[in-house]
Amino acid sequence: MPKKAEVAGISIFARIFIVFLCVSIVTSGAILIIAYNFHRISIEKRTKETVTQQLEILRRNFEHDYRLNLKRALDVLASSSILDDYLTVSSTEKMLLQKKIEQMFLQTLKTNDTFYSIQFVDAEKEIEIKVMEDMRQKNPVHLEQLMFQHPDQSLVDLSPSLKLFKTLESTPLLLSGGGMEWFMVPRELQVEGPYMDGQGILSLLAGVAKLDLDIGAFGGVVMIQQRLNSFLSALSDVTFFNEDVIWVFDGQGNLLQSPANEKYRYDPAPLMPKTFQSAAALIDNNEGLIAYQDFSINPGKPFIRLVISIPANLLFKDFYPLIRFFSIVLICSLIMVLLVSLYVSRYLSKPISELAYAARRLAEGDLDARVEMVSTGEVQMLVNSFNQMTEELQQTLVLNVRLDEAAKRKDELEQINLELQGAKQAILEREQRYRALTGNLPGIVYRVNLETDGNITLFNDMLYPMTGYRENDLGPIDICALKPFIIQEDREAVMANINSAVLKMQPFEIEYRVAHKDGSIKWFLERGRPVADLRGELKFIDGVILDVTEREAAEREKKKLESQLLRAQKMEAVGTLAGGVAHDLNNILSGIVGYPDLLLLQIPQDSPLRKPILTMQKTGEKAAAVVYDLLTLARRGTSTAETVNVNDVVSEYLESPEFEKLKTYHRDIVYDVSLDDALLPITASPVHIFKTVMNLISNAAEAIVASGTIKITTKCQYLDRQLSEYDTINEGDYVVLTIADSGKGISPKDLEKIFEPFYTKKKMGRSGTGLGLAVVWGVVKDLNGYIDVKSSDGMGTTFTLYFPVSRERVVMAKPKKSLDSLFGRQESVLVVDDVEEQRIIATGMLDSLGYTTASVSSGEHAIAYLQEYDADILVLDMIMDPGIDGLETFREIIRFRPSQKAIIASGFSDTYRVKEAQSLGAGVYVKKPYTIEVLGTAVKEELSRAL
Repeated sequence: MPKKAEVAGISIFARIFIVFLCVSIVTSGAILIIAYNFHRISIEKRTKETVTQQLEILRRNFEHDYRLNLKRALDVLASSSILDDYLTVSSTEKMLLQKKIEQMFLQTLKTNDTFYSIQFVDAEKEIEIKVMEDMRQKNPVHLEQLMFQHPDQSLVDLSPSLKLFKTLESTPLLLSGGGMEWFMVPRELQVEGPYMDGQGILSLLAGVAKLDLDIGAFGGVVMIQQRLNSFLSALSDVTFFNEDVIWVFDGQGNLLQSPANEKYRYDPAPLMPKTFQSAAALIDNNEGLIAYQDFSINPGKPFIRLVISIPANLLFKDFYPLIRFFSIVLICSLIMVLLVSLYVSRYLSKPISELAYAARRLAEGDLDARVEMVSTGEVQMLVNSFNQMTEELQQTLVLNVRLDEAAKRKDELEQINLELQGAKQAILEREQRYRALTGNLPGIVYRVNLETDGNITLFNDMLYPMTGYRENDLGPIDICALKPFIIQEDREAVMANINSAVLKMQPFEIEYRVAHKDGSIKWFLERGRPVADLRGELKFIDGVILDVTEREAAEREKKKLESQLLRAQKMEAVGTLAGGVAHDLNNILSGIVGYPDLLLLQIPQDSPLRKPILTMQKTGEKAAAVVYDLLTLARRGTSTAETVNVNDVVSEYLESPEFEKLKTYHRDIVYDVSLDDALLPITASPVHIFKTVMNLISNAAEAIVASGTIKITTKCQYLDRQLSEYDTINEGDYVVLTIADSGKGISPKDLEKIFEPFYTKKKMGRSGTGLGLAVVWGVVKDLNGYIDVKSSDGMGTTFTLYFPVSRERVVMAKPKKSLDSLFGRQESVLVVDDVEEQRIIATGMLDSLGYTTASVSSGEHAIAYLQEYDADILVLDMIMDPGIDGLETFREIIRFRPSQKAIIASGFSDTYRVKEAQSLGAGVYVKKPYTIEVLGTAVKEELSRAL
């Protein structure tokens, strides 16, 4: 056996080590240089941005806390009418006003904790009024005399005051131009400081001149001393790199504050320019970074200069640990290079020697040469390749022997291959024809192969359009093709239905909901059947899935519309009944409401009968209010619609006796009112809207057991699409009124019935008649509006009313007329009414007002009467039975009396017929039962109306 060749392993190690060492040094050095430059540039850039932003923040805070606050406070004080009066009144009156001025000064001190004192110096240099903290000056003090008597104190406290006084005193107050002279009060703020006050606290003194309006001359100065200690303390909290580096100089360059740490003090004074710097400026050199800006109280005049001075040793303080880190990494990388080089050299040298030795044996003809060693990675692949190559050389001889046999079978294999290609093409054509056929179907066609663990063997192209998913999104399938996409609530029932059908080998049909990939919910109808082979064993499930989402939506909408129609029909039927009852009751109540007016006119003021008569009238009016609710329920509104602001109605109710009475019953309820100031008006009856608000708030209060909250809000809202809530709300502009309570809520069972007349959950005799919400429904529907209700047991209730917006102006209510202004001048009035009591009441009222009256019981009698006699005006009932009604009567009368005047009176009328009568020339509409004032006003206004 030949000897192995000698291998110099040390040379391989040296070469690998040198290569790795060079690569490591170059890479680490480049990374270190790049990191150093990037970090240095990043620190400088970030620091400059931070410093500039911080200076801007400090400047804005200083201007707000000092310049703006000072100017606002001094302007308010100098323009005070109390101070104006103080300059013009006598000495005795001054003593009275001085207390008010001191209180005004003290209030100003309390609003700004940096203000230390406020004083008023008159034109004679006397400090007449001065307050500081909670103390006041007892007697006037003369600035120059005090300085002369106490020179030491004056240098600290009074010198700025005297200097500021002289500056403002020299400001001219008399201005001239165009041959005229006039006085102006200067409002330019003047400042002295900064300076150290008597307590050693840095302060400033600001003031404005005060004009004596009585003589039009300089009247004195209002001064405020403001301390800067809070500002300087706040500056100490502003740090960079956790160090205080802020310097503060006054306007003349004198140092006021500097950093405490000597290690990082970088004096900026030698580099500071003397010019005013309104914006932040930067000075960048090798010694460090300086940013500065002047803060001013008077524009353009420096008050203090703020400097941020960051020395270079602080700027790059955080970079030195990074350098040490990279140095340690470089040393570690060199050690790793040494170890890796040693390992690689040993890993490569031995296999190469073995391979060289085996190759030599193979070259000498030894086909049994092998490399008997185990390695890893590419070296093992090389060893395996060499060994495989030797084996393949051995097998080559054997393969050459078998080549002849393979050549003989070649023709046979080619023929088999042609047959397989033909069968494959036929299968592809058949599948394409099937997909083309099923692709035209409006649903998913599928086959589940139960012999291959539920694999889908066939799907048409409708899976993605209907679900948003691809076939590879399905995953493993049991017996339901779309099981992964069926929502959780339906999945168990679907699987049970299909399993039952498969066990019985029967077709199945089931509907379920599927979660589309876009998040929407779809309704699918699946029809399928199990398929068995000739032996009766189950092999497939074939089926089709259709999208029936639109059909389901249509069914739900149909049920909702049917429910709404049923509710509307029920309301209409009950409303018709209520309207008929209300008509008869109004005629009956006319005597109770109308006769008291006639009786009160005939008895003296001190008669003991007045109180019982008024009580009877009030009782009749309350009964009429219930009748009025019945008319509203019948949707036969008797109040003339006008332009109304809902905010006004809500505010009127919240100030009404009814609301005060409600609050006494429910003392622990909080009312949260939020009304939109820009609310648009609506066209409605104010009385109806008032009733609606009152009923909803009353119901909300009674729904709260103990304590709670009722929220009342209004707003304007535009709906750009139809909303399907409790009521179907069409798109448009609406005024939205919301009343929400935190009460016990309404159960779903009761929620369907709350608007039905006389349906109530309240205790009989305690509150309500069962008409409240029915009236709300009638009012809103009369206005072509909508109602939405949201409630649940124990979670409160929210009523949201949508009223169509009106673009008309809100008309102010007419003032109430006195009874004396309603008397007539013996004009003739014909009362036409089928109820005798009503004719007696109307003629009695009109007789007492000075009119000449006559009455008839039907429209036919009225026509006959007017053919023989004249009447200045008719009081015409709209509904009369038997015979023709008021509209037909008036139509016949104007044929032979075209200019006949009339007013219409009724307790129940068709709005269309009232409007038609008015279009023919009839006047205002009067609701029964009416009072003498209402009837007299209507007759008077109609007689005064020009034809």
